[in-house]
Amino acid sequence: MDIRSKTPPPEAASIYEARRRAESDARAQQEQERRVRQAEEDAQRRIHEAKHRSDEAVQDIERRSNAQRTEGNARLETERGYIRDQMKKTKAEGYQQLRELKRRTDAEVALASRDGERAQEEIEEHYQHEIEETTKKSAKAAREAYQRNLREFEKQDALVKAQREAYQEIHGAEMRTLQKTHEDARTSQTEKARNENEELRRKIEDARMTAEKKFNDQFSLTVGQHEESLNQLNLRAGKQLEELRNDGALKLATYESRQEDPFYRMVNLDAELTDAGDTFVLRARVPRHEQDNVKAQVQGQQIVVTGARRSQDQVQLGEGRARSSSSYQTFREIFPIDWPVDAATVLRESQGDELIFTFSKRTGMVDPETGGKKPLDSHPFSRHRAPRPDFPEGLVAPAPPYKGSPIS
Repeated sequence: MDIRSKTPPPEAASIYEARRRAESDARAQQEQERRVRQAEEDAQRRIHEAKHRSDEAVQDIERRSNAQRTEGNARLETERGYIRDQMKKTKAEGYQQLRELKRRTDAEVALASRDGERAQEEIEEHYQHEIEETTKKSAKAAREAYQRNLREFEKQDALVKAQREAYQEIHGAEMRTLQKTHEDARTSQTEKARNENEELRRKIEDARMTAEKKFNDQFSLTVGQHEESLNQLNLRAGKQLEELRNDGALKLATYESRQEDPFYRMVNLDAELTDAGDTFVLRARVPRHEQDNVKAQVQGQQIVVTGARRSQDQVQLGEGRARSSSSYQTFREIFPIDWPVDAATVLRESQGDELIFTFSKRTGMVDPETGGKKPLDSHPFSRHRAPRPDFPEGLVAPAPPYKGSPIS
């Protein structure tokens, strides 16, 4: 009997068919589980990408905010340097023009300069504060936007987890619907974040433009006030300088000759420098009461004699009237020397109206040409007097404070 030709019993056929359906159902269940896992992975990947893009957007906002703050600080520093340069230039020109004016005019110029610097400092502090406040607000707004997006993403993540549990109980049609819902939510969140970023950038730009406009307006107003003050000072200075010139010209016109005026005479101390071997001796005729005002110093290969004197007289004419005069004079005389001296061992002594300075020569030094000290005749001494400055006609410079009496 051929076993293969036999027909299987109905029970075996039903068992085989049930096994085949069970295997088919298992494969379908596995395929469904695979699709569920694939959908979960896609959802997690989209969430990660959305978070990454949001982080990049926040970082871009912070970078732009930092760049704007840096640019604002650089522009403020440039404006500050320009203001300082303009103030220095203005003060230098004002001092050059008003140097010979009275103390009252100098005090007004100094007061105007101090007011300008104070106003400048107040303006800088005000707008620096505004820039800092704007920067703080921008950073705060960026952090708030980041927190909102993070909360939205957390909610989205929780929703995905809940939907993942539901995916195991529903079929493929619901899975496609859920995927579409996720895509719409992601698109909505991305658009919302983009709109918030655009709004934040617009607010930052508006705040920067407003602060810059306020600064420029205040700066123009301050510069105009300074220019007006300087113009007024220049007008008053010109008038006072003209009055001083006219007054000086009137006074100098009363003298017949400058040479007859003692004020213009050259001071002669009858000073003489001699070589005493190991020392140089300088002798000068100076009244005893003026000797404290005369000095002799070593400057390189020279001995310099300097001094100053001042005279003040006042006469009461009665009934509140008084007349006074003041004279101040400096003098200087130079003597070259042919041998170095020790400036720390200068000896000063007085013999009546004769003032004597003794300078010790340095030892252990040899002349490279003669092998010894240079003779006095090889380098004769000569006198050098600094010429008196040629002051403009009619301009009398104020004398510095000095106590003493004139050399007779």
